[in-house]
Amino acid sequence: MSHVPIIEDEMLIAMHLENLVAELGFKSVDLLATESDAIALARVRPPSIILSDLRLDQGSGPTAVRAIRAALGPIPVVFISGNPENSPTDLEASFVLPMPVPDHQLAAILRMAIRSRAEGPPMPPVA
Repeated sequence: MSHVPIIEDEMLIAMHLENLVAELGFKSVDLLATESDAIALARVRPPSIILSDLRLDQGSGPTAVRAIRAALGPIPVVFISGNPENSPTDLEASFVLPMPVPDHQLAAILRMAIRSRAEGPPMPPVA
């Protein structure tokens, strides 16, 4: 599998997610704590899928995703948040999962998002 940036400012959560996506076969993972870092790196290493928190200490996950998609086109996104009720409604091909999310559920969603990207049109938002 390809590249996945993890946009998360809580390092323990980011490292846990990194281990999970590595177990799923992603060969390239970057941990990014800010909106600006996520946008800058996506231009250098385009993602296959984005895993992001909604709120960051510096910026927001949805704002980073909008900028990345504006530059690179539609990319599946999985948002994980302690406040999923604040999720954006304008981002297609997104999943929003409440934290904590069981590893097996997150793994299934990541597989589904990658599969749907490979098969065709964007998937609808899921809350």
